[in-house]
Amino acid sequence: MVLLAQHHNAGLSHQDVHYANFYLADNGSVYTLDGEEVKAYGSGLTITQRLNNLALFLAQTFDLSQSVCYSLLDEYLSITSLELSKQDRESFWKSIKRYRQQRIKHYLKKVLRDCTEVVYSKKKYNYSLCRREYYNSAIEQLLDQPEQFFQDKNSLFLKQGNTCTVKSVWVNNERLVMKRYNPKGTAYELMHKGQMSRARKSWLNAHLLRFMGILTPEPIALIEQQPALGQRCSYFICKFQSGQSSWDYFCQQSA
Repeated sequence: MVLLAQHHNAGLSHQDVHYANFYLADNGSVYTLDGEEVKAYGSGLTITQRLNNLALFLAQTFDLSQSVCYSLLDEYLSITSLELSKQDRESFWKSIKRYRQQRIKHYLKKVLRDCTEVVYSKKKYNYSLCRREYYNSAIEQLLDQPEQFFQDKNSLFLKQGNTCTVKSVWVNNERLVMKRYNPKGTAYELMHKGQMSRARKSWLNAHLLRFMGILTPEPIALIEQQPALGQRCSYFICKFQSGQSSWDYFCQQSA
C-alpha cells in the first residue's frame, strides 16, 4: 500500500500492477519492475485513477474478500490522507469484480493457444493442447495416438458410460487419468457442429478452478479429433489423484 501510494502521489500509474512486478530485496526494500508499463500523468492522480489502479492490483488475488479489500483500502487512505464517499467505496468493489472477470476471460483465452504455459499442436484431423511442463516425447505420442494408450492392456477402467469413458493410463511411468467423450452419432454431430467440445469445456473449467484457487486434478492435455467425414471424438487428460469419492467416504462412515 505504501509503494502504491508513492506511485500515485508522484502521478504514476502502473498499468500491469501485479505481485510479480514488485521485487523484495534482501535489505527489505521493495523495487518496482516492468517500467515500460508505468504511465506518468505529471501530477498526483485523481481519486478515480487511484481507486482504479488499486482495484486492479487487488483483483490479482481472488481469495481476498470484500471486507479484506475494504480494510486494505482504508490502509491506503490513511497513508494518503484521502477520504471517500460511500458511493466511491461501492464503486471500488465493483471495479475489483470487473477486473477479476477480465483476468479470467484473458486467462481462459490464453490456455487455448500456444503460450508460455501451453503447447499447441494442429495436424490434419487432430488438435491438441498440452501443459508445457508435461510436454515430452511420450506425451507427444499420446497426443498423436490417444486411442492406443486408451486401449492399452495396462489401462484401468474408472468409469464406463454411454457419453464418456474414463480410464487410468500409464505414460512414461506416470499414472494419468484419460477421459474420452464418446461420439454420439451423426445426427448429434450435425446439430452441434461448430460448438465447443465437452473435452475443451473440461480443459477450460479445470484451469478456471485452479486459477480461482480451488483444488481440482491438474489438467495436462486436451485432444480433439475432427475427421472430415466422421464423428468427432475428444479426450481430456489430467493427473491421477489417489483417494476416493466423497460418496464412498460417507457411505463407509455411515456403515
